[in-house]
Amino acid sequence: MSEPSGSDLGKRDNFRRDFATVLAGYLVGHGVLRLSAGFLIGLGDGARADLLMRWLPVWNALGWFVAAWGVYRLVLWAGELRSVFSLTTQPAEQRPGEHDTVVDERLAARSGHLPESADSQATAPSEKIGGTPPTGWKERIKGLQKRKDIEALVDLQKSLSQAMPRERAEQLNRRLGRWYTKHFQRVMLTGRAAESLADVERVADYYADSEEFAYFQEVLPVVRQCAELKQSLQDEE
Repeated sequence: MSEPSGSDLGKRDNFRRDFATVLAGYLVGHGVLRLSAGFLIGLGDGARADLLMRWLPVWNALGWFVAAWGVYRLVLWAGELRSVFSLTTQPAEQRPGEHDTVVDERLAARSGHLPESADSQATAPSEKIGGTPPTGWKERIKGLQKRKDIEALVDLQKSLSQAMPRERAEQLNRRLGRWYTKHFQRVMLTGRAAESLADVERVADYYADSEEFAYFQEVLPVVRQCAELKQSLQDEE
């Protein structure tokens, strides 16, 4: 039997908390019942006090049930503790599975054939980890977002994506992609779509392979038409 896992320890802690809560509720209810009966007797209302005390056997039965529940869980916990103690005190050469595993690995290494699990671990490609991002890069991103400097922001995003692990770089690209979306929405709603052509082209080029932000490529022709229309109106004037 193996040592208890984290989930087993978590369940044990949950049981202790639940048992303590139920036991506290039982003791409080028992005290309230007796206190109410004593209060009625003090007021000379023996009939109601007697009626209230009729519930005491039911409450005592509930207490026995709670006690039996706690003893049952205690017996289970004692069995687990005894099994773990016997496993840890067992000599290494008598523990099942360990010696056979070592012998199998040695024989496999001599014959040139690794076990499937060891071979998969040896041949599995490790995730490519980039370098270390420059210090203060979060503050730089916030400053560029505040100044709406899209060109510098995309350049910084490229350098960070190369310096970060893949998962972290994807999170950064997703977060900045949503910020670009809100920024361009505000720009277009204020009638400045033509002025944002260079920024939209740069962002669309960066997210060219992204399915989540493919709409940057879709909105790019519309922004180009707005820029061309504005330029033609300026030429006519």
